[in-house]
Amino acid sequence: MAAKSIISKFGKIDFFAVLPSGTYTFLSLYFLLGLDHQQRDVHESLWSSLEPLVHLTHDKPPVIILILFSAYILGSILRAVPVTNSENFICSKEHRFPYERTVKKMFDSIKSNPQLTNIDSHVVPDLSDGLPKHVYNCWKDIVCVCSPEGFAYYQEFEARTRFFAGMFLAGCIGIVCAPLTLLLAGSIFYKPALLLFFVSLIITYLYGRNLQHVRMQEVTTLAGLFLAYTQDRQRNI
Repeated sequence: MAAKSIISKFGKIDFFAVLPSGTYTFLSLYFLLGLDHQQRDVHESLWSSLEPLVHLTHDKPPVIILILFSAYILGSILRAVPVTNSENFICSKEHRFPYERTVKKMFDSIKSNPQLTNIDSHVVPDLSDGLPKHVYNCWKDIVCVCSPEGFAYYQEFEARTRFFAGMFLAGCIGIVCAPLTLLLAGSIFYKPALLLFFVSLIITYLYGRNLQHVRMQEVTTLAGLFLAYTQDRQRNI
């Protein structure tokens, strides 16, 4: 059971939050540093530029393990970057984590509809003085200790937030690698580098644009779980 739990957690957290962003970062760095761009056709496709790596893994399969390990290390580095750092590039200062206005709006709606929620309004936290990050982290600790099932449910949303933040950062790395590749190739018309730039730009835009949305879902999910736990404890007193 313990081994099964560890494998399950690795698949949920590490796969979605680490490996995708790490793999894209590895490919961007390989494209920048692993090829002799001056010896390649400026009109070749991005996929053609990656063919040497594909052939290497075909001829020497153990290289796949090295690639996965490298991707995991790079993804872990991106995973260690606080999500708030990515949000600072995207969100306005008035509406950032832990999104107290959103949580307060949710709590106010619950308070005003007790007949629908069947929740005692007295146990709903009062956010009139704001929602400090330490309090939010305390909610997370309480849910983790007192409701393992609820915390596992919350981790689904947390992993998705880390996935979006990681892919946003990986896209930014790709955007940086593309012009550096143009310099190494000695041509501003080097097609693979231009394609890398536009693909990275699309990734950065799509994941960055939705990062705030998925993190607000993470926050409101935790707030709802904490409220449900508080209500359940109140009833059992």
